[in-house]
Amino acid sequence: MKHTDDTQLRNLLERFMDGATSNAEEQLIYERFRSGEVPTDLEEYRPMVMWLQGGMRDEHQAKPRVRRFRRYAVPVAIAASVAIVLGIAINFIMRPSSNLTEEDYITYAGSYVIKNGVKNTDLDEILPELLEAELLVEQQQMTADKIISSMEDVIDTSDPAVRAALESAFSE
Repeated sequence: MKHTDDTQLRNLLERFMDGATSNAEEQLIYERFRSGEVPTDLEEYRPMVMWLQGGMRDEHQAKPRVRRFRRYAVPVAIAASVAIVLGIAINFIMRPSSNLTEEDYITYAGSYVIKNGVKNTDLDEILPELLEAELLVEQQQMTADKIISSMEDVIDTSDPAVRAALESAFSE
């Protein structure tokens, strides 16, 4: 009886290696290798069969980090959105009214804004918009930096490639 079972396992394993087995047959192979009832000449296949049964997962895969990141992704996104909306609202409320200095005019000389296809170079008119855009960029950068800092528990940001990818994602 045992010899017949071993012959059947050999035949199944040969078909398995050719990719010609059904799911049910593969389950029989997995069960035999898991139970330890395998002829010694087939023991060399045990690591491969166990790896395939386990879904071909490497020991190096860091699943918990991905799961933890997914758990925090929605709250972090909501917090970032709230921070941006508050920043914009505060910017509009506390925007200075025509407190432009000579340094502002020197810094932004040559700047222009195009609205509805019309180019406007009058700094008295466009400087508030330029300053507002600059402030918005600074606020977004601060928000992105805070988000990245808060994710250091979840993602290893000491890796320059990971940090660069995160900064790139938040700058778009």
